[in-house]
Amino acid sequence: ALELDSLNAEAHASLATFRLFWEWDLSGAEAAMDRALALNPDLYRVRSWYAILLPLLGDLETAVAELRRVILADPFNPGMVGDLGLYLQFLGRLDGAVAQYQEALELDPTNQFIRANLGWAYLEKDMAGQALAEFRRLELEDLYAAAGLTHAYVQLGERDEAQQVYEDLLALASRQRVSKVSLALTLRPLEEDRAFEVLAQAVEERDPHLLGSMRWHWRSYRHDPSYREILNSMGLELEGDHFVEFGGRG
Repeated sequence: ALELDSLNAEAHASLATFRLFWEWDLSGAEAAMDRALALNPDLYRVRSWYAILLPLLGDLETAVAELRRVILADPFNPGMVGDLGLYLQFLGRLDGAVAQYQEALELDPTNQFIRANLGWAYLEKDMAGQALAEFRRLELEDLYAAAGLTHAYVQLGERDEAQQVYEDLLALASRQRVSKVSLALTLRPLEEDRAFEVLAQAVEERDPHLLGSMRWHWRSYRHDPSYREILNSMGLELEGDHFVEFGGRG
Protein backbone atom coordinates (compact mmCIF):
# COMPACT_ATOMS: atom_id res chain seq x y z
CA ALA A 1 0.00 0.00 0.00
CA LEU A 2 2.87 2.37 0.75
CA GLU A 3 4.45 1.68 -2.64
CA LEU A 4 1.14 2.55 -4.29
CA ASP A 5 0.41 5.64 -2.18
CA SER A 6 3.02 7.05 0.19
CA LEU A 7 0.46 9.62 1.33
CA ASN A 8 -1.98 6.99 2.64
CA ALA A 9 -2.32 7.62 6.39
CA GLU A 10 -3.98 4.28 7.09
CA ALA A 11 -1.16 2.41 5.34
CA HIS A 12 1.41 4.11 7.56
CA ALA A 13 -0.67 3.30 10.66
CA SER A 14 -0.93 -0.33 9.58
CA LEU A 15 2.85 -0.41 9.06
CA ALA A 16 3.25 0.96 12.60
CA THR A 17 1.26 -1.91 14.09
CA PHE A 18 3.24 -4.46 12.08
CA ARG A 19 6.56 -3.01 13.20
CA LEU A 20 5.42 -2.97 16.80
CA PHE A 21 3.75 -6.37 17.27
CA TRP A 22 5.69 -8.52 14.80
CA GLU A 23 9.10 -6.83 14.69
CA TRP A 24 9.16 -5.20 18.19
CA ASP A 25 10.62 -2.17 16.45
CA LEU A 26 9.50 0.64 18.76
CA SER A 27 11.24 3.50 16.98
CA GLY A 28 10.10 2.27 13.57
CA ALA A 29 6.52 1.93 14.80
CA GLU A 30 6.60 5.41 16.30
CA ALA A 31 8.01 6.91 13.10
CA ALA A 32 5.31 5.26 10.95
CA MET A 33 2.57 6.41 13.31
CA ASP A 34 3.95 9.97 13.40
CA ARG A 35 3.83 9.94 9.60
CA ALA A 36 0.22 8.70 9.64
CA LEU A 37 -0.79 11.44 12.06
CA ALA A 38 0.99 14.08 10.02
CA LEU A 39 -0.91 12.98 6.91
CA ASN A 40 -4.36 12.79 8.50
CA PRO A 41 -4.52 13.57 12.24
CA ASP A 42 -8.31 13.43 12.37
CA LEU A 43 -8.89 10.09 10.64
CA TYR A 44 -10.71 7.85 13.14
CA ARG A 45 -8.92 4.63 12.29
CA VAL A 46 -5.51 6.28 12.57
CA ARG A 47 -6.35 7.82 15.94
CA SER A 48 -7.68 4.51 17.26
CA TRP A 49 -4.48 2.68 16.26
CA TYR A 50 -2.47 5.52 17.78
CA ALA A 51 -4.33 5.02 21.07
CA ILE A 52 -3.49 1.31 21.00
CA LEU A 53 0.21 1.92 20.30
CA LEU A 54 0.78 4.66 22.88
CA PRO A 55 0.83 2.53 26.05
CA LEU A 56 3.23 0.06 24.42
CA LEU A 57 5.50 2.98 23.59
CA GLY A 58 5.37 4.05 27.23
CA ASP A 59 2.93 6.96 27.47
CA LEU A 60 -0.08 5.52 29.27
CA GLU A 61 -1.66 8.74 30.56
CA THR A 62 -1.59 10.21 27.05
CA ALA A 63 -3.04 6.93 25.77
CA VAL A 64 -5.99 7.26 28.16
CA ALA A 65 -6.65 10.82 26.99
CA GLU A 66 -6.31 9.79 23.35
CA LEU A 67 -8.65 6.84 23.78
CA ARG A 68 -11.27 9.03 25.46
CA ARG A 69 -11.08 11.27 22.38
CA VAL A 70 -11.60 8.26 20.12
CA ILE A 71 -14.57 7.08 22.19
CA LEU A 72 -16.21 10.51 21.93
CA ALA A 73 -16.17 10.04 18.16
CA ASP A 74 -17.46 6.46 18.39
CA PRO A 75 -19.09 5.85 21.81
CA PHE A 76 -20.63 2.52 20.78
CA ASN A 77 -17.37 0.82 19.79
CA PRO A 78 -16.93 -1.99 22.37
CA GLY A 79 -13.28 -2.53 21.49
CA MET A 80 -12.30 1.04 22.27
CA VAL A 81 -14.45 1.16 25.42
CA GLY A 82 -12.84 -2.08 26.57
CA ASP A 83 -9.32 -0.87 25.76
CA LEU A 84 -9.90 2.11 28.03
CA GLY A 85 -10.62 -0.38 30.79
CA LEU A 86 -7.31 -2.09 30.08
CA TYR A 87 -5.38 1.17 30.37
CA LEU A 88 -7.16 2.08 33.61
CA GLN A 89 -6.36 -1.39 34.93
CA PHE A 90 -2.69 -0.91 34.18
CA LEU A 91 -2.78 2.41 36.05
CA GLY A 92 -4.23 0.61 39.08
CA ARG A 93 -7.71 2.12 38.72
CA LEU A 94 -9.40 -1.26 39.02
CA ASP A 95 -12.92 -0.09 39.82
CA GLY A 96 -12.88 2.16 36.77
CA ALA A 97 -11.50 -0.67 34.66
CA VAL A 98 -14.26 -3.06 35.76
CA ALA A 99 -16.89 -0.42 34.95
CA GLN A 100 -15.43 0.07 31.47
CA TYR A 101 -15.35 -3.66 30.77
CA GLN A 102 -18.93 -4.05 31.91
CA GLU A 103 -20.01 -1.16 29.69
CA ALA A 104 -18.16 -2.70 26.75
CA LEU A 105 -19.83 -6.07 27.36
CA GLU A 106 -23.23 -4.39 27.35
CA LEU A 107 -22.35 -3.20 23.84
CA ASP A 108 -21.04 -6.63 22.80
CA PRO A 109 -21.75 -9.52 25.23
CA THR A 110 -19.93 -11.95 22.91
CA ASN A 111 -16.58 -10.14 22.99
CA GLN A 112 -14.27 -12.77 24.45
CA PHE A 113 -11.22 -10.53 24.77
CA ILE A 114 -13.09 -7.97 26.89
CA ARG A 115 -14.61 -10.69 29.07
CA ALA A 116 -11.16 -12.15 29.65
CA ASN A 117 -9.84 -8.72 30.65
CA LEU A 118 -12.74 -8.35 33.10
CA GLY A 119 -11.69 -11.66 34.63
CA TRP A 120 -8.10 -10.45 34.97
CA ALA A 121 -9.29 -7.25 36.66
CA TYR A 122 -11.26 -9.34 39.16
CA LEU A 123 -8.11 -11.37 39.84
CA GLU A 124 -6.21 -8.18 40.63
CA LYS A 125 -9.01 -7.21 43.01
CA ASP A 126 -8.64 -10.61 44.75
CA MET A 127 -12.10 -11.59 43.54
CA ALA A 128 -11.15 -15.01 42.20
CA GLY A 129 -14.70 -16.37 42.36
CA GLN A 130 -16.03 -13.63 40.09
CA ALA A 131 -13.00 -14.03 37.83
CA LEU A 132 -13.59 -17.76 37.53
CA ALA A 133 -17.21 -17.15 36.55
CA GLU A 134 -16.11 -14.89 33.69
CA PHE A 135 -13.35 -17.21 32.45
CA ARG A 136 -15.73 -20.18 32.46
CA ARG A 137 -17.89 -18.36 29.92
CA LEU A 138 -15.02 -18.46 27.43
CA GLU A 139 -13.79 -21.24 25.17
CA LEU A 140 -10.49 -22.91 26.03
CA GLU A 141 -8.97 -21.81 22.72
CA ASP A 142 -9.77 -18.14 23.39
CA LEU A 143 -6.54 -16.23 23.97
CA TYR A 144 -5.77 -16.00 27.71
CA ALA A 145 -8.93 -17.90 28.75
CA ALA A 146 -7.05 -20.97 29.98
CA ALA A 147 -4.49 -18.72 31.67
CA GLY A 148 -7.26 -16.94 33.52
CA LEU A 149 -8.69 -20.25 34.68
CA THR A 150 -5.39 -21.53 36.09
CA HIS A 151 -4.74 -18.27 37.92
CA ALA A 152 -8.27 -18.20 39.36
CA TYR A 153 -8.15 -21.83 40.45
CA VAL A 154 -4.77 -21.37 42.14
CA GLN A 155 -6.04 -18.26 43.94
CA LEU A 156 -8.96 -20.37 45.19
CA GLY A 157 -6.61 -23.15 46.34
CA GLU A 158 -7.82 -25.57 43.66
CA ARG A 159 -4.47 -26.52 42.15
CA ASP A 160 -5.63 -29.86 40.72
CA GLU A 161 -8.27 -28.08 38.66
CA ALA A 162 -5.64 -25.62 37.44
CA GLN A 163 -3.35 -28.48 36.41
CA GLN A 164 -6.20 -30.09 34.47
CA VAL A 165 -6.83 -26.86 32.57
CA TYR A 166 -3.17 -26.74 31.54
CA GLU A 167 -3.25 -30.39 30.42
CA ASP A 168 -6.40 -29.68 28.41
CA LEU A 169 -4.65 -26.76 26.71
CA LEU A 170 -1.67 -28.97 25.88
CA ALA A 171 -4.04 -31.51 24.34
CA LEU A 172 -5.60 -28.73 22.27
CA ALA A 173 -2.11 -27.61 21.19
CA SER A 174 -1.46 -31.11 19.85
CA ARG A 175 -4.41 -30.67 17.46
CA GLN A 176 -4.14 -27.01 16.48
CA ARG A 177 -1.85 -24.04 16.89
CA VAL A 178 -1.94 -22.47 20.35
CA SER A 179 0.05 -19.32 21.07
CA LYS A 180 3.16 -19.95 23.17
CA VAL A 181 2.27 -16.73 24.98
CA SER A 182 -1.02 -18.30 26.06
CA LEU A 183 0.72 -21.54 27.06
CA ALA A 184 3.31 -19.70 29.14
CA LEU A 185 0.73 -17.61 30.97
CA THR A 186 -1.43 -20.67 31.63
CA LEU A 187 1.56 -22.51 33.10
CA ARG A 188 2.83 -19.59 35.20
CA PRO A 189 0.88 -20.19 38.45
CA LEU A 190 1.86 -23.86 38.33
CA GLU A 191 5.52 -23.82 37.24
CA GLU A 192 6.98 -20.36 36.92
CA ASP A 193 10.44 -21.37 35.67
CA ARG A 194 9.00 -23.53 32.90
CA ALA A 195 6.64 -20.70 31.96
CA PHE A 196 9.64 -18.49 31.20
CA GLU A 197 11.08 -21.29 29.07
CA VAL A 198 7.87 -21.31 27.01
CA LEU A 199 8.05 -17.52 26.71
CA ALA A 200 11.51 -17.94 25.22
CA GLN A 201 9.92 -20.17 22.56
CA ALA A 202 7.43 -17.38 21.85
CA VAL A 203 10.38 -15.08 21.15
CA GLU A 204 11.79 -17.58 18.65
CA GLU A 205 8.40 -17.80 16.94
CA ARG A 206 8.00 -13.99 16.99
CA ASP A 207 4.55 -14.39 18.49
CA PRO A 208 2.64 -11.13 17.84
CA HIS A 209 0.90 -11.44 21.23
CA LEU A 210 4.19 -11.38 23.13
CA LEU A 211 4.84 -7.65 23.39
CA GLY A 212 1.39 -6.86 24.75
CA SER A 213 1.49 -9.75 27.21
CA MET A 214 4.91 -8.70 28.51
CA ARG A 215 3.51 -5.20 29.02
CA TRP A 216 0.25 -6.24 30.69
CA HIS A 217 0.21 -9.78 32.09
CA TRP A 218 3.85 -10.03 33.11
CA ARG A 219 4.37 -6.50 34.43
CA SER A 220 4.57 -7.65 38.06
CA TYR A 221 7.70 -9.64 37.06
CA ARG A 222 9.55 -6.65 35.62
CA HIS A 223 12.27 -6.87 38.31
CA ASP A 224 12.77 -10.60 37.72
CA PRO A 225 16.02 -11.44 35.83
CA SER A 226 14.14 -13.97 33.69
CA TYR A 227 11.68 -11.28 32.57
CA ARG A 228 14.52 -8.95 31.63
CA GLU A 229 16.26 -11.74 29.76
CA ILE A 230 13.15 -12.29 27.64
CA LEU A 231 12.94 -8.56 26.93
CA ASN A 232 16.61 -8.42 25.94
CA SER A 233 16.10 -11.34 23.55
CA MET A 234 13.35 -9.23 21.91
CA GLY A 235 15.81 -6.37 21.48
CA LEU A 236 14.19 -4.42 24.33
CA GLU A 237 14.89 -3.37 27.88
CA LEU A 238 13.10 -1.50 30.66
CA GLU A 239 13.56 2.19 31.27
CA GLY A 240 11.51 3.05 34.30
CA ASP A 241 8.18 1.35 33.65
CA HIS A 242 8.25 1.25 29.86
CA PHE A 243 10.10 -0.49 27.07
CA VAL A 244 12.94 0.99 25.06
CA GLU A 245 15.07 -0.56 22.35
CA PHE A 246 18.08 -2.42 23.69
CA GLY A 247 21.45 -0.90 22.86
CA GLY A 248 22.67 -4.11 21.24
CA ARG A 249 19.65 -4.53 18.97
CA GLY A 250 20.74 -5.62 15.56
